[in-house]
Parts: sequence; C-alpha cells; structure tokens
Amino acid sequence: VETELFEVLATVPADGVLFAEIDGERLAIRRNAPAIGNENAWFVITSASTDKGWAIELGALPIAILVLGVVTLLLSWRAWRSHQRSLTTMSLTDGLTGLANRAQLRSRFDHIVKVARREGEEVAILLLDLDHFKEINDTLGHHRGDELLCQVSTRLVRTIRDGDVLARLGGDEFAVLLRSVDAERAAQQCARRMEGALDERFLVADIPVRVGASIGIALRPMHGESIDELLQHADVAMYRAKQSEMGSAVYEPDLDDHSAEQLALVGQLRDAIAGDELEVHYQTI
Repeated sequence: VETELFEVLATVPADGVLFAEIDGERLAIRRNAPAIGNENAWFVITSASTDKGWAIELGALPIAILVLGVVTLLLSWRAWRSHQRSLTTMSLTDGLTGLANRAQLRSRFDHIVKVARREGEEVAILLLDLDHFKEINDTLGHHRGDELLCQVSTRLVRTIRDGDVLARLGGDEFAVLLRSVDAERAAQQCARRMEGALDERFLVADIPVRVGASIGIALRPMHGESIDELLQHADVAMYRAKQSEMGSAVYEPDLDDHSAEQLALVGQLRDAIAGDELEVHYQTI
C-alpha cells in the first residue's frame, strides 16, 4: 500500500488535485506549496464513501485548514514586526522627551554627511546645556526637573528646520544636527532661535521658572570629520559660551586648552609629585 501511495503522490500535479483509489479507499490528493524554510513536498489527503463526501472533504476541510494556517502565519508575522518596530523605536528614542537619542543622532549623522558631500554642503552640530538646571532639580525635585525638560523639548522642536535633527543626549544636554551651504551662519541662526524660545518663563509646579542655555557650535569638515570630534569640540565651545555668558560660541582651535599634550603633561606632573621628583628653586629679582 505504501509503495502504491508513493507512486500516486509522484503523479500529483503541482497546482491541482488527483483522484485515486488505493487499497479500496477512495482518495483525493492535493499538493501544497513548500513551507517557508522547508522545500519538502506537502500533501493533503482526504477520503469519503460517497461522491457528495468528496466535495465536503475536499472543498471544506483542506481549505479551512489552509485559511487557518495562513491567517495564523499572517497574525504571527504582524505581531513580530510590531514588536521589532517597538524595540527599534525604544533603542533610538529618548524615553523622557520622545526626541532622538545619542544612538539615533549618530545614525542620522552618517546619512546627513553623505547628502552634504553630494550637495557640496557643510554640517554643523550645536550642543545646548541648560544654565542652573541643577538648582531646579535640587529645589523642586527630579520629577519636576523632568517636567521642565519635556517643556524645553517642546519649545526647541519648534526652532529647527525640516531635515534637522534634535536629540537629547542625557540630563539637560541637547544637540542639533544640521546641514547647509553656510553651516556656521545657519547654526548661529538656529542658536538665536533656541535662545529666544527659552526666554519666556516656564511654569513648573505652579512656579514660574526662567531657564537660560549655553550653546556650542562645531562645523564639519572645519573642526573634524567624525561625530565624536564634533561633539567634543562643540562641548569646548559650549563651556566657553557658559563662562563668558555670551549665549553661544563657535569652536576655535587656538583657544582649546583640551589637548592630548596637556592631558599627558598633567599625568606626568601627578607622577612627579607622587614620586617626590620636583625641586623648588628660588630666584631673586
């Protein structure tokens, strides 16, 4: 019987049904398409004692099973895709503000640089740090500080152009990534819009609060090629703006005290002090 069945199966057309009688049993055999990831042939075999039964078995049961399988597979695939999209969104989005996070900023940087090279444009990164934010956290609590960060994010979103990227890097630090033929001018204009957006008072726990910001600007390719270089140099410019209370500042290599040589010298000085290697000499005038 098995040999006879296998011989019959070999004759079943790829897109049809074969009727056969094996060992006195009336059978209808359908060949199904191979399953995903499995190239083996699959068959649906039904039987009945009357001609009417053929129609019932062949028309209802196999089709119902096939439809149920397809629906189940489709729902499973949609659930998996939805889960994957959720994971991707979570990995690229700041959980508090809904802005891009550092990972998304890096990813968008690579894309924006490619477009800028093709269009002959420059790229700028602005690094914004809120002034005296720690005092608000210490006075009103971190949950109120988070509330203020959300309000700040809402205002900053209104200051950027389509195609620019606004990200929260952590704490009270935000970054903007933009491209333009004259990136320095575009970045300074963006900085002024951001400063203006923060001029109006915020209301936190029914308390009016004013928040200022210091903004550092670094340009590609003038101040570096990688996003790490640009963020580092924008950070230097931001602290210069904070110290001078000038609102915003563009990175200037000549005024950057943060060099590898200086860092090495500080390390050597610490080793010399620990090893009692310093000698003090007094020179009269």
